[in-house]
This record gives sequence, structure tokens and C-alpha cells, in this order.
Amino acid sequence: MSNTATDARIVSMRAELLAEILLRELKPEFLANSKGSTPYDLFIGFKTHDGGLNTFAVEVKATENVVRNPYRLQLGAKMLETLLRANIKVLLLVINVRNNKCYFTWSDKISVPEENVRARSKSLELELIEVTEATKKQLYDEVRLPMK
Repeated sequence: MSNTATDARIVSMRAELLAEILLRELKPEFLANSKGSTPYDLFIGFKTHDGGLNTFAVEVKATENVVRNPYRLQLGAKMLETLLRANIKVLLLVINVRNNKCYFTWSDKISVPEENVRARSKSLELELIEVTEATKKQLYDEVRLPMK
């Protein structure tokens, strides 16, 4: 393995570990690694305030660069289509592994014209929310709201 490939894998693994730490702080009922059987990295479930269970897919993206809004995310056409057409809400986490900062958005906040969905790859501009103690509390509450 080349140094570049090794470095990229280490960055990816670090992002996944930081994402898992964040998600465990939200106190889920379950957190499952997809083991490559799905296009998502993780699945997570939370008890709702009314006793139900909300399940979400989680996609983790790693970066070593400063994260600014709008954030440009490069996705392949297949992943983009999966995000946009999913029948499950997807939490997109962007992890800056250099400074251990986490950012998030939801798949239902992403909108792309249909012709761009069919493109080979697409650079999306996303408005990400930095995870702070306050936004972590908001996220904690949001994942426990009954789905409509």
C-alpha cells in the first residue's frame, strides 16, 4: 500500500471513530456498523418521546481541511442518488480530523436538480451545522421527536 492510500485510510478511520464517539454521546438505543452491506456507514436508533423508535442512516465524510459554509462535498452519482432517494432519513457527518470538529446536516436538507443527479459525480454545496454543546443538545432532542 502506498503512503497516500495508507494516509487516506487512516483519515477515514479517524473520522469514523470520532463520529461514533459523537453518536454514542447522543445515547442511542442501538448503533450498528453497516459492514459494507449498504451504502451507509452506520445505522442508529433512538427511543422517541412517545415510546417509538426512530432509525437513521449515517454517512461519514472525512476532511483535513477547514470546513466553511457552504461546504463543498464531492459525491459519486450513485451515492448522491442513494442520499436523495432514501426511504430513511440520513444524517451526514463531516469530520475535520485535524481539529476534531464535527459538522452535520440531514439528507432532507439537500436538494439537487434532477439532471445533476444523473451526472457521474457532483459537487454539492451544503450548509453544515457545527457540533457544539448547544447543537448537540438540539440534535439529541431532534432525533427523539416522533416522525411525521
